[in-house]
Amino acid sequence: MIPLGGGALAGLGALITHPYQMKRVASFAAMLMNGALDPRGSGWQLDQSLIAIGSGGWFGRGLGGGHQKYLFLPEAHTDFIFSILAEELGFLGATALLVLLALYLWRAMRAAARASDPFAYLLAGGLALQIGLYALVNLAVATGLAPTTGLPLPFVSYGGSALMANLAAAGVLYRVSATVGEREALARQRFLGRAGEGPDRGRRHGRSRVSRNRRRRGAPSDPARRRSSLRRRPPRVEAQAVPESGFRIRFVQTRGLPRRAWWRWPGAVLTNLIGFVQALVLVALERPSVVLGTGGYVSGPVSLAAVLLRRPLILQEQNSIPGLANRWLARVADEVHLSFTEARAYFARKDNLKVTGNPVRSYILGGDRATAIAEFGLTEGRPTVFVFGGVAGPIASTRPRSRPCGG
Repeated sequence: MIPLGGGALAGLGALITHPYQMKRVASFAAMLMNGALDPRGSGWQLDQSLIAIGSGGWFGRGLGGGHQKYLFLPEAHTDFIFSILAEELGFLGATALLVLLALYLWRAMRAAARASDPFAYLLAGGLALQIGLYALVNLAVATGLAPTTGLPLPFVSYGGSALMANLAAAGVLYRVSATVGEREALARQRFLGRAGEGPDRGRRHGRSRVSRNRRRRGAPSDPARRRSSLRRRPPRVEAQAVPESGFRIRFVQTRGLPRRAWWRWPGAVLTNLIGFVQALVLVALERPSVVLGTGGYVSGPVSLAAVLLRRPLILQEQNSIPGLANRWLARVADEVHLSFTEARAYFARKDNLKVTGNPVRSYILGGDRATAIAEFGLTEGRPTVFVFGGVAGPIASTRPRSRPCGG
């Protein structure tokens, strides 16, 4: 409480000793309480800023075509640059600028949260907070949500020292983020028993595991042939297995949002939009009695299309900790079938949850234990660890661990 009280007293003293600041605060308070803005006095700057923002419309007047910067709006190139951009680029351009600022701050806070030592954590967090507060105050002033101040918009407002300081802060944040990436890549290498090999930045991490696994199974050792086999997409097993079972299959385009490659998000969003349109056409033509989603981003477009076209949607969650897609879709699904009771705690909506268990085929339970032990070369009475996964990578990652376990 003492720091807050001291800050309040300092602010009050600044207002008393600077009459023009007191006028700005009084004008802002009058606008909040009475809706009255003095357009010829202390409210002139804010009035012209709101006129500039409102004149932009959806698409703006065009870059360089704004009118308010010609002696109407004071400090148009620094403190109120956002108003000019909104006038010239419109609502869409201003929204794009806000998205870029939000993305920058998210990446900065992410780097701070994952920093390896307290100094890097505090440094990155302080720089991110500084730039974020500057941007927030500037936008609030330009839109009439705060009294007029003299803070520039980071990376956008005209200026020399402020721009250099922001660029230096961006460089420091990038260094912290790169250090985090290198540390995590090294941890992955050690986990896979590859500490003696060259550095891996993580982008080709999955390919490296599959490549090693193929070499162990007798894949060609020629580097050119190996690169060709890695670049070729694997055939879709379901494209053959599903029709052979007597069912028709259709494909829609989907793509997940890579967590470490945020620059690929626009392409992923565009792909999912195309997939959503394909899903709308598919559901409209097929008119299914029910749509079943089993989780993952691949079920998102069809599930949303089912909700939009008013077709019953049922989700099946077989994990004790549900995925993000099922947790979001569960809010609009008709029923959600759970394999584990513990999964109920992760869903915000409870009335559509049903615990049905994880079904097991009868022939699995009817198998002979002795035959299975002989088939896998196991020893009766000896504990066995069963590790399985959906990609070839877990084979390479678990094989080095089998030696200490006696496997």
